[in-house]
Amino acid sequence: MPSRVDQLRVASLAVCVAAACGCAVGPDYQAPTSTVPAGWQAQPVDPAVTANPVEERTPSYAKGLPWWRRYGDTTLGGLIEQALAQGFSVRAAAARVAAARAQQRATASGSLPAVDVGAGASRQENTFAGIAPEMDFSLLNAGFDARWELDVFGRRARREEAAAARVEAALADQQAAQLVLAAEVARTYWQLRTSEARRRLLEDALELQKELQALAQRRLEVGTGTRMEVLAAVAQRERVAGMLPRLNAERTIAERQLELLLALEPGALSARLVEPVAPTSDDLGMLQDLLLTPAEVLAGRPDIRRAERKLAESVAMQGAAEADRYPRFSFALLMGLANTSIGSLFSAASESLLAGGQVVMPVFDAGRLRAAVDLSAAAVAEALVAYEQTALAALHEVENALTRLGEESRRAARLDAELAALSARVALAEQRHAGGVVDRTELLMARLELNEAQQRRVLAGGMLRSQGVALMKALGIGLPAAVDKS
Repeated sequence: MPSRVDQLRVASLAVCVAAACGCAVGPDYQAPTSTVPAGWQAQPVDPAVTANPVEERTPSYAKGLPWWRRYGDTTLGGLIEQALAQGFSVRAAAARVAAARAQQRATASGSLPAVDVGAGASRQENTFAGIAPEMDFSLLNAGFDARWELDVFGRRARREEAAAARVEAALADQQAAQLVLAAEVARTYWQLRTSEARRRLLEDALELQKELQALAQRRLEVGTGTRMEVLAAVAQRERVAGMLPRLNAERTIAERQLELLLALEPGALSARLVEPVAPTSDDLGMLQDLLLTPAEVLAGRPDIRRAERKLAESVAMQGAAEADRYPRFSFALLMGLANTSIGSLFSAASESLLAGGQVVMPVFDAGRLRAAVDLSAAAVAEALVAYEQTALAALHEVENALTRLGEESRRAARLDAELAALSARVALAEQRHAGGVVDRTELLMARLELNEAQQRRVLAGGMLRSQGVALMKALGIGLPAAVDKS
């Protein structure tokens, strides 16, 4: 008769053979492929602007320099990086990653044996025939049992594949949240600085309007002007003054929005933003080496990676549903000690060993398992459609961003030409006024017209920078690829 050690060896060998012969049923995942355009239809700048070919450039984030640092505004860079560290959306995304990792660990634990250790004692009355019925005795026991379901057809392996894909999708979600937050902070920051620049220009315009009103009043007093001219000057001054409260409100609301994006209480950023900062250059040349190809966008955007990982998860779950239709093999081992005396509990006579296996195969379930396979196949089809839609929407988003950026750059160029002409006109008016050819009213009117053009250019510059941020968000760049450090 074989010993207990021999029985354990045979059982272990049977387990290893069964596990080695296992195979995962269901479809194996293959990444989707699609036709990708070679280049973009729209161009952000004039084609005459020279730039190195895309394939010869290294994205700035790969050099450790994110796009927001290229503006040269240290305040903007500090705000974005603080938001990325403590913003609500990125913290929520990090919590979702932690939950996905915990679920992955729970799924992986099912592939290992479950072992329980226990001990007990009882006092009971004898009920066996042939022994005095009044005789009571104590029963002491201690031992452990191990259970292991063999993953012969890949039911658990497929679920582990799905859990891993779920973690990767959560990591992509986390990076997407970071990119959206960085873009929103930059957009709001430019709105705040644009409001400040417009307010300074309006204050200059208000001083010019006050001087025009004073000149009209003096002409009325000496009899060379009319009451209509004075009232018109007053109305113009009030119109300009009436625009200041709205700009102040816009600036304050932008500051509050920045504080919310950084998860700060109202007023926390007042000291950092109190000093006016002139808008940085909106030259598009600094964005030229960040323009990726369509293929690079599809490979790098986090929302596309998330959609692709969700598709991989669906395919793995389809395999798990298919494996549920196959037999299940399990192995159990029980080793313990039992005796009526604690002094003899640890003797060789108290040892017991039980090893065995079980096969469970579904025979009739009224089509439930087949329906589960069909349901998972439908989920795969839906995930594939979602991936294709996300990828195509990404290409359109970049094209739209490039189009808007190009139009804003051309509009800014026209405004620059207008500013050059109006600046020359003001210089000429100053010369004519100094020579006594024209009165001061004409000079002030020329300065007011230049001021209005400068306000339009400030607005255009703000839009141009905002569209540049929108392009960076559409390209999906700015942060290194997410890495699972679990």
